[in-house]
Amino acid sequence: MNLTKISIIFICLTCLQACSALRLSPYTQYEGMNKSTITFLPSGAITFKDAKNCTGRLMLQDANRNPIARNYIRPNLEFAFQRSTVQEGKQCSFFGFFTPQENRDYFFESDFEGGYCRHKFYEIINDKKVMLPIKVSLEHEHMIYTENSPFCNSDNTTLYENGEFSIPLINWQPQPLEIPIIL
Repeated sequence: MNLTKISIIFICLTCLQACSALRLSPYTQYEGMNKSTITFLPSGAITFKDAKNCTGRLMLQDANRNPIARNYIRPNLEFAFQRSTVQEGKQCSFFGFFTPQENRDYFFESDFEGGYCRHKFYEIINDKKVMLPIKVSLEHEHMIYTENSPFCNSDNTTLYENGEFSIPLINWQPQPLEIPIIL
């Protein structure tokens, strides 16, 4: 084999290794006492090991990599998540933050209407939706990031006291990824 073929094989193997490293780890459901739940409607979200800076992305999915709607989360600790939805070549994406209380069931619902993504954060009490405050950040639109850098800053948020907010759909463009090549 000549040096060119060896170089091409090495580069291909390096790229495959880098791409497999970009696969996100699944979130481990919280199993402690007094756990809370969050249900995403429709299902699908990402959470983070570090909620403050949104680092260490974790997929809310089952063993078959299917999105999980209802997730068990740790109470009394800020929970950060990212929702990103693409519809007909348009996208809405944001980071949400809240601190769950013990033994509570939270719901996050998203739908589309008139060029906007509409979102509602609530819990059901006595068969009624009770809207809850949620902090939201849209700063990712201005950040350039890699898988190892912070995706957000939880200090840069807007509080929606009534739990409802809308985000305009924008033209969807894939985010650039940094793929390390080791020579």
